[in-house]
Amino acid sequence: MARPRKMNRRPRRPRTVRAAVLFSALAAAPVPAAAQCEAFWQPRLLAQAESAQVELRDNRRAAATIPTRWFIAVSHINKRINAASGVDAQFLLCSSTEPNAFAWRSDGAPVVALTLGMYRLLGDDWHAYAAILGHENAHLARRHGNKRQQREAVSALGQLLGGALLANAGGALVAESLSIGGRAITSSYSREEEHEADLDGMHYAQAAGFDPRGALSFHAKVKSAGHFLGSHPSSADRMRRLRAELKRKGW
Repeated sequence: MARPRKMNRRPRRPRTVRAAVLFSALAAAPVPAAAQCEAFWQPRLLAQAESAQVELRDNRRAAATIPTRWFIAVSHINKRINAASGVDAQFLLCSSTEPNAFAWRSDGAPVVALTLGMYRLLGDDWHAYAAILGHENAHLARRHGNKRQQREAVSALGQLLGGALLANAGGALVAESLSIGGRAITSSYSREEEHEADLDGMHYAQAAGFDPRGALSFHAKVKSAGHFLGSHPSSADRMRRLRAELKRKGW
């Protein structure tokens, strides 16, 4: 009797793999927006998944299922933007469902994060991702975070002095309200810093080989969403400045 032939079949790759949380939200997040994140994942690692898609899980549940090709693409974009900006930023995906992006330094190392809400807003608009990652790298390159901390220090000193005066007058409750308001005011970048990051980010995107008009596409999607976090207000003035720069550069 003839022996059955061996079948050298390759094992099928799973269609979906599960990715546990990379690390939980920072206990003392240096960027207020980062405090919204209950979990972070590292796209560079998930891009290596041998599956068509990845199920992201936070500490409690499934947060999202994303095609592996998206992790490959955004990791590539981040690498090229880093090279164009000279900022070697670690890139993270945050569990927040609000469309947002932010940058900070962790023990001196630059970090850039996008939220799941931003992923859902931009989809596969790679040029828009290049613009927003370039924007965040510009904040790091120009050390806007340091300037913001200086503003917060000045604001805190003013609140301390004002609070002492109000406390002497029996106004402790008012002093606390002033403190909360001060933190809200100084937690975002100045308008001029946002404009600088817009222009630099567009230049980084163009230098990295992307369409610089992705910055306009990004703002158009933000406006169409109907709302956006105050850390990145999308305004007609910002879009006007971007269009003026595109015209000036002939892009």
